[in-house]
Amino acid sequence: MVPEKFFLTCGSGRDPDSLISFGIALEDAGIGKFNLVPVSSIVPPRCELIDKEEGLKLLSPGQIVHCVLARIRTQKEESIAAGIGVAFPEVQGPVGCIFEFTSIDKGKSIATKESEKGARELLKRSLGIKVGRSLSIAKEAIGVAGAWTTVVASAVFV
Repeated sequence: MVPEKFFLTCGSGRDPDSLISFGIALEDAGIGKFNLVPVSSIVPPRCELIDKEEGLKLLSPGQIVHCVLARIRTQKEESIAAGIGVAFPEVQGPVGCIFEFTSIDKGKSIATKESEKGARELLKRSLGIKVGRSLSIAKEAIGVAGAWTTVVASAVFV
């Protein structure tokens, strides 16, 4: 089973219950209706990055879906962020890399930058593959006392 496509998404949620907060964050990201199976950080060769809306049309509620998932939660009044970075090889054929990043009080821009940087480093240093293009997404939320706030970012394989 080798995915041919994937998309990026992120979301946030808040609730007094931690698990419900997580569920709301997944719904906000558009992936709450699927059975998510976390996988590691490799983009298969020739796996195409597609638009989130296009990807969601290819999935069915209840389907088992593999994804790389960054997740962070808090009950404090602090900023939390989750990001996903992707790095593609310079030459089509080799694998790409996905990197998850979470932070407290560093913000969305840092999560975006660090997740992309991490993906580039994984591809270059760990796999020895020359990096072509890279990109990232991130989401930030401010926690509140008395409730759980969860932020997720994900690369979802189709």
